[in-house]
Amino acid sequence: EQYLPYREDYINKMFRYKDKDGRLYRKRRSGKQFLDESPGTSVGDVWNDIFSYQTITRSKEYHGYPTEKPEKLLNRIILASSNEGNIVADFFCGSGTTISAAEKVNRKWIGVDNNPKAIEICKKRLSVKE
Repeated sequence: EQYLPYREDYINKMFRYKDKDGRLYRKRRSGKQFLDESPGTSVGDVWNDIFSYQTITRSKEYHGYPTEKPEKLLNRIILASSNEGNIVADFFCGSGTTISAAEKVNRKWIGVDNNPKAIEICKKRLSVKE
C-alpha cells in the first residue's frame, strides 16, 4: 500500500501532544500514535494531488501529446502495480513518459510507437545513443 505524507494542517490539528522526548503523537483508543511512526495517509482511488497537463501545460516535462500524462502519475501507477524487475509495456509510448518512469523505479520496459518523432523524443529522454 502506498502513502502520502500528512499535510501540515492535519499534523497541527491531530498530533497535538508531545512526549518527554519531544515526539509528536495523538491519542487513540488503542494508545498513542506517534507521528514519526505513522506512514501517512493511504493513497485513495481519487488522486487529486497530481495535476494533469490539461491544467498545467507549462511543465518542462510536457511534450505536446494530447494524451500525455505527468511522470509523477505514471510513477504512482507503476509502483502500485508492479515490483522491481517486472516488465512495464507501453505500446503507444509517445514521448516516453511511461518508460522513463519505469526506468527510474528499476522496472524493465518495452516502449513501442510508430511515429519517428516520438522515437526521437524517447531517445533524448532516455539518453539513448545509436
